Amino acid sequence: MLTPKQRQNLSSYFNQQDFEDKDALAIYPFRYETRTIKDENSWQVGDEVIFSARIVSPISIFRRSYKQAIVRFEAQTDTHLYKIVSFNPYLKKDLEGQQVTIIGKVSKAHEINATSVNLKPIHEQTGIFPVYPLKGKLKQYQMRQIMKKVVKENIQSVTERVPAKFSERYRLLSTQESIKQLHQPSSLQHLNYALRTLKYAEFLDYQVALLLQKRLLKSEHKPLKTISDKKLNEKIESLPFQLTDDQLTSLQDIRNDLSSSLSMTRLLQGDVGSGKTIIALLASFIAVQNGFQVAYLCPTEVLMNQHASAFREFFNDSNISVLSSSLKTKEKQEVLDNLESGHTQIVVGTHSLFSESTEFNNLGLVIIDEQHRFGVNQRQSLIQKGY
Repeated sequence: MLTPKQRQNLSSYFNQQDFEDKDALAIYPFRYETRTIKDENSWQVGDEVIFSARIVSPISIFRRSYKQAIVRFEAQTDTHLYKIVSFNPYLKKDLEGQQVTIIGKVSKAHEINATSVNLKPIHEQTGIFPVYPLKGKLKQYQMRQIMKKVVKENIQSVTERVPAKFSERYRLLSTQESIKQLHQPSSLQHLNYALRTLKYAEFLDYQVALLLQKRLLKSEHKPLKTISDKKLNEKIESLPFQLTDDQLTSLQDIRNDLSSSLSMTRLLQGDVGSGKTIIALLASFIAVQNGFQVAYLCPTEVLMNQHASAFREFFNDSNISVLSSSLKTKEKQEVLDNLESGHTQIVVGTHSLFSESTEFNNLGLVIIDEQHRFGVNQRQSLIQKGY
């Protein structure tokens, strides 16, 4: 069990105070430090080094304050004498004459800026060490101690995330072993295997969630949107440019979905300038022709105004509004009233579209620009306004 002090240190990682010790297994390192003993003759300025040496000079401590000090001494290995500089104000003078382990960086020939000078055997301090994100006054060595205890006491509670047939097929580690290696890697190879396994499990979870969502959507029926090829073709032919093959394929997929009795969720992906906006406009054209409202969600007001201009240019005879927090109260209420009555056919807006006060008369199509800028619950709350 973690001590009360350790739990207090961990509490800043969680929103609630009643977390369980095993919840800390989800705190992953963001990088790793590899400490290996290198040949002293190969050291270069800037290298991170760890070595064993005997302190052979008096330890000189110049204190700037109680917590600030410059510590200097000399240390002898089997082959070289080094000048050591440390900024540890708690380094004890009784280390003089003792064999110590020094960890630090080569600042110049035969001079080391030490981050640690201690009496622990060097073999206990080499290997791969996790580096965790720190919060509050927590130190890295404290976090490592906490996570070592959490892994030891809670690893057996971890359930397997990947079915056995997939683990065998793709040569994955077990989830328990992966988490153990993530926090206490025995080698770089084992660490890479662990990362590969956990990434696979994450993508598998994502794919399962998509399948469940797809099944849910198939169970939710919506009104059919009949599509007039004549009107749509006339609109396409009136464009000052020709659609590319990719655009035509994307538009056909969206047409098929819109004409289905099942709800559609589709991701349209492309580089900047690849022509995603015109596909959104044509999809909106289909919805408007069927008497449905369209909501176009933008992450910023600048994009909102740009897309509103594009919609107004594309739809000469449709009622198009913008909705954002910058609107005056009277203007905003007028937009909300027109949406609820159905007078507004297309609304281009920002986060205000999520508001409970934003109600639609017959929302049939939601288009989300740069969807990664919005949370899953936010996007879903807007989509639900169409049911």
